[in-house]
Amino acid sequence: MIHENLPSDDYFAIDAASNSGLKLIRRSPAHFKYAEPGTGDTRAKQIGSAIHMALLEPELFSSHYLVAEADDRVSAFYKGLAKDVGGARVLTRPEHRRIVGMQAAAYRNKRFAGYMQAHGRNELSVVTIDPEIGVPIKCRFDRIGDSGFAFDLKKCQDARSNEFSRAVSNYGYYMQIAFYQHVWFCETGERLEDFPLIAVEEDSPHGVICHDLDEVALELGRIHYREALDIYARCRDSGAWPAYQDESEVTTVTSWMASELIGDVAFGGA
Repeated sequence: MIHENLPSDDYFAIDAASNSGLKLIRRSPAHFKYAEPGTGDTRAKQIGSAIHMALLEPELFSSHYLVAEADDRVSAFYKGLAKDVGGARVLTRPEHRRIVGMQAAAYRNKRFAGYMQAHGRNELSVVTIDPEIGVPIKCRFDRIGDSGFAFDLKKCQDARSNEFSRAVSNYGYYMQIAFYQHVWFCETGERLEDFPLIAVEEDSPHGVICHDLDEVALELGRIHYREALDIYARCRDSGAWPAYQDESEVTTVTSWMASELIGDVAFGGA
């Protein structure tokens, strides 16, 4: 089922496997099942929502957010405005300057601007059934176009390929794109071949690069989400959500620690 304009809280409440959940399951089923709600930097999440609105719905961003004449959130002016309308809607001057800088940089990128000019839908939620194991699965697209494209926005510190590739690995973006393609295909029978990650740097000059993942990354993503879905289905059926299987391990120090130790030994220690 495809849901337009579904509130994010309603989406998160749907009992189905999502990419974020599957990433936790790959750590352990217990980390998925017993994760504490509401953890994390709330302000960072609020700023992330503001960035998404600024890039995807610029007119709504301009009317929704207020800019406090303050450089931080401890000033009396900011606190008063936040009390009146809610802190999530109030930005400090540096926060606003950074967000509109990211917005302007994104729209200078011809590919991103082309996606935004093409007819499409933002924050589209899709809930369907995985045909192989029969469990419900879901995803929420940043933007998906009628012409068969989709993209996902990622704020980052460095958008260059050699640096951003680390985020693709560390945060499982390769699995996300593969899983979203799978959910869309299961629901519609259509394949999303044009599905980049759009990396936007947080700091000025806010460099922007659209990253297309190669087939190696996507195939690994398919392998990993498939493994995680199988674990999810087994745990769902059994009601058991175990943590780590190994109770003991032999742990090897990292290479830089080993080099430092060898150096200390060679020179007789500190």
